[in-house]
Amino acid sequence: MGRYMERADMISRILDTLCLSASLNQMHDFKTLEWASMLRNLSAQEAFREESKGEIERGSVLKFLIQNKGFPRSISKCLEQIEDCVSSLPNNVLMKDEIKKTINKNFVAHIDKYDDDKLHIFLQELQKRLIKLDERIHKSWFLLHS
Repeated sequence: MGRYMERADMISRILDTLCLSASLNQMHDFKTLEWASMLRNLSAQEAFREESKGEIERGSVLKFLIQNKGFPRSISKCLEQIEDCVSSLPNNVLMKDEIKKTINKNFVAHIDKYDDDKLHIFLQELQKRLIKLDERIHKSWFLLHS
């Protein structure tokens, strides 16, 4: 469960950093190289190419890394894995509901249309929800045994 929480957090922070560092006056080719480099660094380039079958561009990369439920390292897939782990634990109803809310907020967002500022806010909120989930999981199941 911790692996998936870390993975989702890491990807959200990497995306946030790239969007914050991007300047509006960059040339299209340079931006494409940044997104391609990020996919390569996350071991996601081949899977992205198979899925998208098109040019590497900001919106499609964001949707792939955040919302694609078929890619094992996407944020949505990580949240599903966390939900599966929580399902096997006792007294899990409230936590499963909280995870489902996070999945739904993540999945319905039109992130491919967000400008950098709106994406930054979305990713910051996602990171806060991940921290809250992690703290609640720790308090619910791991604090009892330490």
